[in-house]
Amino acid sequence: MQDLTSELRALQENSDCSCMALTKISMCPNGWTLHNDSCYFFYMFRQTWDDARTTCERFGGHLVAIETMEEDDFVKGFIDMSKAKSGLNMDKYTWLGATDHLSEGVWLWVTGEKVALQDWRGGHVEHADSNGQPGVEDCMDYSFGAWNDNSCAATLPCLCEKEAAFTSN
Repeated sequence: MQDLTSELRALQENSDCSCMALTKISMCPNGWTLHNDSCYFFYMFRQTWDDARTTCERFGGHLVAIETMEEDDFVKGFIDMSKAKSGLNMDKYTWLGATDHLSEGVWLWVTGEKVALQDWRGGHVEHADSNGQPGVEDCMDYSFGAWNDNSCAATLPCLCEKEAAFTSN
C-alpha cells in the first residue's frame, strides 16, 4: 500500500497537466424540457391511461411521478404552458403517473413509489365516480389546478418524464 501511495504522490508532483474541475451537465432529447435532473415531454394526443403509460415507456421514460411540492408546482405550470402552446388549453385534463388499481385508495406512482404528497382537488381523493360507483376511477389526472381520480378508460393527453442524460465538460 505504501508503494502505491508513493507512486501516486510522485505522479502528482511530476505531472505537468493543469487539471480543471469537471462540471456535470444535464441534457434532454430534442422536444423535452429539463427541470432539475429530469426531462419532461407533453404528449398532446388523447389516449387511455394504459396507452399513455406505454407511450411514455416507448420514449424511454414513464408517466410523470411527482416527488416534491416544487416538482408539483413545475409540473402544473409546464402542463398549463404546453396546453396553451398546443391549442389544448380548453382540455383541462392530463394523465399523471399514479394509480390505485391494485388496492383501492392506495395510490402508487408508476415507479412503484407510494404517492406521499397530497394535492387532490378539494383536498381529498373522491373514491367514487359522478354516479357514486366506487372503485371505477383508478387513474390520476391533473385538472383544474390539482390532482383528480379519473376512469382509466378516459382519453387524455399525458406528461412523460425520464432521467436527464449527464455529460461532463
